[in-house]
Amino acid sequence: MNGDLRGSFNARVKRDPQYRYWVLLRLYESQTPNEQAHHTTRDLNHLGFSAPDAPILSLLAEKLLRGESLSQTDEFALKTCLPRYWSQFPTLSEPPLL
Repeated sequence: MNGDLRGSFNARVKRDPQYRYWVLLRLYESQTPNEQAHHTTRDLNHLGFSAPDAPILSLLAEKLLRGESLSQTDEFALKTCLPRYWSQFPTLSEPPLL
C-alpha cells in the first residue's frame, strides 16, 4: 500500500506543477516560524523540510508566495527534493482550485 502511495505521489509531483507547488507550500507551512525565518530545520518533529533541503526549498516557497515564477533550475530542484516527503502526505490530497 505505501509503495503505491509513494509511487503515485512521486509521479504526480514530477508531472503536475500546481500539485508540486501545493506540496512545497504545505511543507513550508509545517516549518516553525523560526525555521522559516532562518531557512533551517531545528525541530526534529518529522514535519516540513529536512535540514539539507530547508535552505533551497524555503527560498523556493518564498518565491512562490511573492508571486514569482520558478526557473527550470528551481523546478528541477523541486522534482528532485519533493519525492522524499511522500510520507508527510498520507493520502493523495487534492490541492484547492486556484
